[in-house]
Amino acid sequence: MLKEKVILIHGEEPLLCDEFVKSIMPDNLMSVEKYDMREESIIDVLMDASQGSLFGSDDKVVILNDCYFLGSEKALSDKEMEYVTEFINNKENTTTIVFRYPKIDKRKKLVKVLLKSAKVFEGKTIKSPQNWISKRAVGYGLRLNNIAVDKMVVELGTDLYLLDNELKKIKNRYPSEQMITAEMLNDVLSRTLESDIFKLLDRIMYRRVSAIDLLADLLMTGNEPIHVLLLIAKQLRMMEQVKINEITGHPVQQYLDVHPYALQKAKEQAEEYTLSDIQSKMEQVAELDLKMKRGQVDKVIALETLILKWM
Repeated sequence: MLKEKVILIHGEEPLLCDEFVKSIMPDNLMSVEKYDMREESIIDVLMDASQGSLFGSDDKVVILNDCYFLGSEKALSDKEMEYVTEFINNKENTTTIVFRYPKIDKRKKLVKVLLKSAKVFEGKTIKSPQNWISKRAVGYGLRLNNIAVDKMVVELGTDLYLLDNELKKIKNRYPSEQMITAEMLNDVLSRTLESDIFKLLDRIMYRRVSAIDLLADLLMTGNEPIHVLLLIAKQLRMMEQVKINEITGHPVQQYLDVHPYALQKAKEQAEEYTLSDIQSKMEQVAELDLKMKRGQVDKVIALETLILKWM
């Protein structure tokens, strides 16, 4: 039987929250019921929960998903609040109730009650998940070098479900490799817009015709031209700062709040241009951005024309 009878799970990292739920479930648990609280009445759900397990066991878990009333939306009515509070405080209750909601409002009366009386787990977003990736990889029998881990974060972001799925793909591709390098991930990692922008600028830099094919692919898959242009501008600004700091002799990392892997990519790309080349491209991007926002150009044709001009 679970020791805790009331559990509050919140936080905006679903993988951590889901795995916590699995971790608290006894191996011999026979009865788990799940409810979407946008579709159910809290009173009806708790009345059902009070009935005990259909399997004759006292050990029953009821998971209340999407408990919107714990967040900034409408709170429970006085009647609902009274019923929930009575259920929580009932010492004879044998059913475990799990409340789940990503972003709780700590000013809410019920949230205050739960924070005081329930077992609380917060699945916090991990802004720099390199250590998490490395440990997770070990669990799959993988070893990734630091550059490979950095590449995953820069190209895929910080969504742990996505990163976990990518680690499974890497294991399937390299089941017996001693060490996974960044180069080995080139044809394995899922595509993201950010990673494609790196590739686009690489192809522009070396004047490869495939740059136009990649741009067309980006636009065909639903990416807005203005968003693509924004990410190109972001990369050019990074390259500009690299060039400026080469002249001044100051460490780039002092001035750029970016990941080291992204900075290394900017350094490699900046080597192919002069500072004036980069600044000229930034001016062209700014001019095109303004024309796009004013509706003065066809966004797709204008972006393709700019890329062709650079090549």
